[in-house]
Amino acid sequence: MRKKTDKQTSYCLGKSIYPWSFALGFLPFLSYASDANTVDGAATEPEVVLPELIIQQSPRNDVESYSSFVMPVTLLRYDPQVDVQARGIAEAQSDISIRGGIFENTGFRIGAIQLFDPQTGHYFAEIPISPHMLSLPVVYTGTENAWRGFNATAGTIASQWANVAQSGANATVLFGSDDFNMEEIYGAWVKPFKSTDWGYDRIAVDADFARSEGDGSIAYADHDFARYNGRVQLSGEGVQTDIFAGYQSKFFSYPQLYAPSNTIETENLQTTLVFLNHRMEETEDAYLEMSGYYRRNKDDYEFDRFRPGIYNPYKHESQVWAAGLEGGRRFDAFDVNVSAQVLNDGLETTSLFYGPTLNRTYGKVAALAGRTFTFGNDWEVRPEAGIALDDSSYDDAAVSPIAKLLFVQNVGDEGQNQLYVSYDRSTQVPGYTALGGSMSSGLFRGNPDLDRQITDNFEISASLLRKNWNLQTTVFLREDNDLTDWTFNTGGGARNASLVDMRTLGWETIGTYRQEFFAATIGYIWMDKHEDYNDPAVNASFYAGNYAKQRVTASFVFYPVEGMEIHCDNEYRLQEENSLRNGTRDAFFTGLSVSYALPFLPELTLVAGVDNVWNEDFEEVPSVPGSKRTWFFGGSMQF
Repeated sequence: MRKKTDKQTSYCLGKSIYPWSFALGFLPFLSYASDANTVDGAATEPEVVLPELIIQQSPRNDVESYSSFVMPVTLLRYDPQVDVQARGIAEAQSDISIRGGIFENTGFRIGAIQLFDPQTGHYFAEIPISPHMLSLPVVYTGTENAWRGFNATAGTIASQWANVAQSGANATVLFGSDDFNMEEIYGAWVKPFKSTDWGYDRIAVDADFARSEGDGSIAYADHDFARYNGRVQLSGEGVQTDIFAGYQSKFFSYPQLYAPSNTIETENLQTTLVFLNHRMEETEDAYLEMSGYYRRNKDDYEFDRFRPGIYNPYKHESQVWAAGLEGGRRFDAFDVNVSAQVLNDGLETTSLFYGPTLNRTYGKVAALAGRTFTFGNDWEVRPEAGIALDDSSYDDAAVSPIAKLLFVQNVGDEGQNQLYVSYDRSTQVPGYTALGGSMSSGLFRGNPDLDRQITDNFEISASLLRKNWNLQTTVFLREDNDLTDWTFNTGGGARNASLVDMRTLGWETIGTYRQEFFAATIGYIWMDKHEDYNDPAVNASFYAGNYAKQRVTASFVFYPVEGMEIHCDNEYRLQEENSLRNGTRDAFFTGLSVSYALPFLPELTLVAGVDNVWNEDFEEVPSVPGSKRTWFFGGSMQF
């Protein structure tokens, strides 16, 4: 395990250098965009600046939630690169991990900026944005995560603001097992007008209201959710501006939600988000995107539902102000991509008093340059190199190298073959729950001496990219130094923030196929970890040691007749042994749903589904009981 002095010698520049000051230097380089010759498609990225083809993991454009209204996390449940570890239903509380990382190693990005919660990564996925307003998510790992991510060392889940296509409305009502009911209405209005000097020729407004409630598939697993959000969008040829405001409230209860103490725990969350995003593109040569947001998350956690306030009130309110940009431009011989983010947070709390600070300013700036060399008519070789600089007002700064070598073989109209090798480093700092909890008392024991985590990632990957199918296989090695994990220690009943050095070796394969009547995505991942806690008291891990040794996902969509879709999602996992887990360490989950647009009333679509078909009771998070089988039925009406 590295000592702090080693890090200062090897990686740190000192607090006197703040990376967001360097971001100002990129603005003249990107200033072309104000008068760019633009093209349509403001929500996509130009292939010339970012030439790699990203395999779209989802085989369909809509995903149902079986127990709530659809949230951004819903679309990740069967993604082969993403492990959603749910406490109860996924939309209540889920820890999202990528390639064996933990929940705080995973970032969520909208537009050009990362959403963030300074208290704990458990709340990263509290995003009060309707999926109607977002593109399907993609997963950034390796070098993509190193230069585009922020305070996330395993990967980043990224979405763009979707273009409002047309005026209309959609209303959905669902009913299901355990007194589940859900209502949602989404509406949009689009108005063209004469093009302006900024390139705008359309204004659109869309809004969404959703609510759901249910008793849950086991006792005391009830929930009550609501979401309100709206957006104003100005768009034109190659330009799109989105102004968004959203609010989401969530109350949910679950046995042993966070603490294995045989109590019924509850969370009451209120999340507010105000977001501004602006994107411009120049024909195949350049783009610029700028984002800013304000986020407030209020949390009232109860250790015992029937004895409110016992031990501690556990009330927190975090606030985050953030701004960022991303841009790329192609020159005659090469192209350059840059990103920069600056973020300020603050936390009001009733229980986290032991940390060195509850207010920090963070910054990151990164640049990645590449050049493509052509050999004959078929082969291209593209070396890429870059650097990222992270700093904060409390933690030491860190410099991270990024390097990649990509080989591309063009196979005519059939597609491409790709091979790359890469190395990158990324860093992150711990949240306030880890820093500010007492070391000797309480349910969640922290450590004020936790330092910046350093992660080195090595990859070799090969892809076959065709018109109707893709196949990608990747071998990766990730070395985490001073990772903050939450552990159960011998002789104690609390969760402890512990340092661990961890090496993760993995093999990941993903295949997709699509034709007129059928689509499929199949994934397999194998992982092995070696950990060193350097603490003999650590008995078991809730997060870093909770990973699938092997995981298979298979998602299918069938279109047997016009207007009908059959969705079947499957996951098999063999989990690493964990003394905190009750019951089996393997599980097989299936979700099945059918939708049908009535021929005599095509505006009405009927839908029904079953989740956890085989009624598995697997503990996705050790010591947290698994959910049982659920079902739903209902309909959706287009207006």
